[in-house]
Amino acid sequence: MTRVAVIRDPSVPAGSGGFAAIQTVAPSLRVELTPVGVRDGAEIDHAIAAFARSSNGGLIVVGPGSSVAAHRDLIITPPFVRTALRFNPARRKAERAGIDPIR
Repeated sequence: MTRVAVIRDPSVPAGSGGFAAIQTVAPSLRVELTPVGVRDGAEIDHAIAAFARSSNGGLIVVGPGSSVAAHRDLIITPPFVRTALRFNPARRKAERAGIDPIR
């Protein structure tokens, strides 16, 4: 893994502190960091989709769970699944299977 997106709420001190700690060790691990704010779903969707276009990446969520809980499904569902569900006529079937598509 050479790239990591760090999902955090920049307004929550614990999220900023967690990101700072990761920033400190990233160079020694030769990992490139990309901060992703959780202010709204569109911001998360855009950032994760852009990040996912390249290989060798991973996600880390920092800060209290309460700051990202509202966007949990958006964070854990891969972008290609969300895109497919937007344009797939079988969307209802996916919803019944427990996949929560983007609203």
